[in-house]
Amino acid sequence: MKEDNEVKETILVIDDETAIRNSYRDYLEDLEYNVFSAENGLIGLRIFEKEDIDLIVVDLQMPELDGLEVLKAVTETSPELPIIVVSGTGVIGDVVEALRLGAWDYLLKPVEDLLVFKHAVEKSLERARLKEEHQNYQDDLERQVLSRTAELEAEVGMRRSAEIEMRKTLQEKEVLLQEVHHRVKNNLAIISAFVSLKEQGESDSDIRNTFQDLQQRIKTMALVHEKLYQSDNFKEISVRDYVNDLCSEIVGNYNTGTLSVESRTNVEDLFFTLDVLIPIGLIINEIVINSIRHAFTGIAMPLVMVNLSLENESEVILCIADNGNGFIETEDDKKNNHFGIEIIKALVIQLHGSMKYKTVGGTEYIIKFELKQK
Repeated sequence: MKEDNEVKETILVIDDETAIRNSYRDYLEDLEYNVFSAENGLIGLRIFEKEDIDLIVVDLQMPELDGLEVLKAVTETSPELPIIVVSGTGVIGDVVEALRLGAWDYLLKPVEDLLVFKHAVEKSLERARLKEEHQNYQDDLERQVLSRTAELEAEVGMRRSAEIEMRKTLQEKEVLLQEVHHRVKNNLAIISAFVSLKEQGESDSDIRNTFQDLQQRIKTMALVHEKLYQSDNFKEISVRDYVNDLCSEIVGNYNTGTLSVESRTNVEDLFFTLDVLIPIGLIINEIVINSIRHAFTGIAMPLVMVNLSLENESEVILCIADNGNGFIETEDDKKNNHFGIEIIKALVIQLHGSMKYKTVGGTEYIIKFELKQK
């Protein structure tokens, strides 16, 4: 860790919008970072070639030289340099390409909460420091092993014990780095699949609901990242906090002046990894939105309930129910599943779980899956 009197890392901000560029620069300088700024990709690359840059924040859509071209040029010479891309919500495909080319993180424009921007910067710099520490540690370990081979031959028992501990430490760091490196790319791959399915199944009359649902799915996954940024635990997130915040956000976004839906949650104090929590969040998202849209015609006090518990030490039971009208499932419904049901079934398969539901006197979904042993 740097001493208090040491200068913080140097950050290069590249954005063609003056107000946004200046706001990033001023905010980072207030955090005592050394900041360079450029109004386009060409100027940004010149600064990068001359200065010792620790992190780059680059907008994807710019004249003359866009963010993807900047990313390619930088990663060719400095593949380990942290790069955060900033994208408007309409260019998700470009974000996926940027992550494929080596971007470390992404932010959606406009960044309304600068704390999210701060977390992205700090976590990227922290990850870069951790990777450097890991490489130095590994190099140092190899030198020690080579220099002490003769001595350790006589201490086989002690050497094996120390080697196990060293490998355990290295494995934990590698798992952490892999988690940070892949989480955004994997989430955007899921979003891309959703968009593809929507394009095939939706008509023009449903476009408003399509985009609203897409935005909510993005928010559902973004909330996971927000919880991760704010947590000291890089591997697991509180399920209770996440589900409570998610249900409040969905109800707040979808309630209208003529419909006021209440949400109630009962979630055990558990901690799940991203691989488990993201599918759970998306399942809750699809079912709750479907209830708000279709279940409460003529219902005086509409209510959705989400319960999650752990049974027999490893079986997770997720129940999502409403007090709506329910529906009668016809043979045509069974043959032609709605898009939302297809998503839910795919996510249940991803969890290696099972699902059943009833549709009389309200609708209730019960999803069960086994929690993998740590």
